[in-house]
Amino acid sequence: MLVKMIAALSALVAFALALFWLPQPPTLGPQTTGDPALAAQVRRAAGTDGYQSLSVALIEHGRIRFAGLGAADGTRAADQRTPYELGSIAKVMTGMLLADLAEEGLSPDTPVRDLLPRAGLSATATLVELASHRSGLPRLRTTPQAIAGALLSTYTGGDPYGGAGPEVVLADAAAVRVGERGKVAYSNLGMALLGIALAEHSHTTYADLLRTRVLVPLGMTSTKALTPQDGLPPGHATGRAENGMAVDPWRAHGHAAAGVGVWSTAEDVAKLLHAVITRTAPGTDAANPRWSQNERQRVGYGWFTTQYGTGPSPGTTAGPADSPHTRASTGPPGAAWSS
Repeated sequence: MLVKMIAALSALVAFALALFWLPQPPTLGPQTTGDPALAAQVRRAAGTDGYQSLSVALIEHGRIRFAGLGAADGTRAADQRTPYELGSIAKVMTGMLLADLAEEGLSPDTPVRDLLPRAGLSATATLVELASHRSGLPRLRTTPQAIAGALLSTYTGGDPYGGAGPEVVLADAAAVRVGERGKVAYSNLGMALLGIALAEHSHTTYADLLRTRVLVPLGMTSTKALTPQDGLPPGHATGRAENGMAVDPWRAHGHAAAGVGVWSTAEDVAKLLHAVITRTAPGTDAANPRWSQNERQRVGYGWFTTQYGTGPSPGTTAGPADSPHTRASTGPPGAAWSS
């Protein structure tokens, strides 16, 4: 009997220790920086569950306000200069690169195979089809290695892209089955391929092309597409999954044009958005909604625009921010600034 009691007690203690050491879901801490009123507004809207930190920029009537909430790395308060992985916001900048290069003579109707003749691409999509998610390419890589990596990352918190470079993207794009062209279907692979093609056309890397064409002109000094040689930006926010498990940053520079391995701050993103609103950014024309996905959503070059009011539909000669009845988005329609 004593042995059974000891065994039961040991099991109970082990269970309690396991609960203690298991990662806990992230919760937004009490730390607050920047505009107190904006921080309070964000906290009421977002709640506290599921977030470790938030860094917010609000552009309203030409004025930019910032607020930071929670701890960027578990201890240090977040603010507008805290670097985060940018995710799919990078896609709008890739679209802007195409629009900017088009002003210098590159035709958006150029087949991507013309810029990457040695890649063996089966896709006959044009640059503009890649930029507007109408290329027929799938959303993600579909090789067995890619699928296995994505599944494994769910349990380990590792990089699901495995640090893939441009050569891997080209091989994936050459191997996938191409679907219906002309129909809007969100594709990270297509946007990554577009970035590689634009860099090849410009005889440089995507990181340098983005820096010289968009970041430097807009003074976005805290934004960078990381190369394999780059360390993470100082003071960066750390990532956690919904269950609280620590997750690795994604370092697949081949997918930078789709948002992998690009870091920025709320301060820099505000510069980008303000320049698009005022139509002073390079390649601002990318934000013009051109093709319809459904009755409410339209897409330009990397930008999705959602009509949510009763006003007129967005035109093709004004950016999405010019209409009070539209919202610009970089991800799937209806999710502003999503990955």
